[in-house]
Amino acid sequence: MGFLNPNEMNEGGGAAMLDNVVVNWKNVTVELFDYAGKSASVCALKVDFEYEDEISTQYFKIGSPENWQPSDDGKSAIKVGTEEAPNKNTNFGILLTSLLNVGFPEDRLGDDVTELENLQTRMVRKPDTRPTARKRKSKDGTKEYDPTVLEVGELLKLPEDNKPAKSAPAGKPKGAGKKTASKKAAGKKAAAKKGGDYDVQATDMILELLAENEGTLNIADVAGAVKEKAGADDSLGAADRVKIVLAAKKLSGADADGWSIDSDEGVMVLN
Repeated sequence: MGFLNPNEMNEGGGAAMLDNVVVNWKNVTVELFDYAGKSASVCALKVDFEYEDEISTQYFKIGSPENWQPSDDGKSAIKVGTEEAPNKNTNFGILLTSLLNVGFPEDRLGDDVTELENLQTRMVRKPDTRPTARKRKSKDGTKEYDPTVLEVGELLKLPEDNKPAKSAPAGKPKGAGKKTASKKAAGKKAAAKKGGDYDVQATDMILELLAENEGTLNIADVAGAVKEKAGADDSLGAADRVKIVLAAKKLSGADADGWSIDSDEGVMVLN
């Protein structure tokens, strides 16, 4: 565990107002940030959120530079003062807590912020109820807005599932590097042993849940129920559980061999 883990934090702003937007996390680093010269510098997590054809750079305060400094490579925050852990009530603490709450594996939150590179999430704004929260003014100063804080609303892809496809090296002979049928089969067996066939595992769990619930299941409850069932399977790793839940979310929105979707009632019905 490390400074990224909100469960080890003490109790206790960006450019664009992102809300209900699917983003890819890019160029994740720890930097000193002075709010464009408007305030004293803080140690912050910087993330370029890519969405549609835009990039929104957001900074999440970790703590004061008297307590925290970026590492030389920008991959971590180094404790230099008396504060033992970042405060949970900082924007950084709220962001990482919300990431855990939507299913990101806790054991992957250590000290290296590059673990977050290539995440795909839905970002949402929630009311900021902290005593220090202040209303925001419009640029022309004529309007005031209730304070909000940016959180992760939904985990869509883990970093390893959201990397751009690699192009083939120039000049490589046609067919070079292709797997034979036997190698593909072996690869599938290896993936299955590691819990890699997530659609199949999610389908099996959904069918079990339907059988346990007299043949119907609220679509809104599928992800939570599958998460609970996957969590009870000791043979699955944390990342496997997350991927099974993501697969279940995808599968619960369409008819399949084993069930039908009743859109009017918002339920899945066992065939």
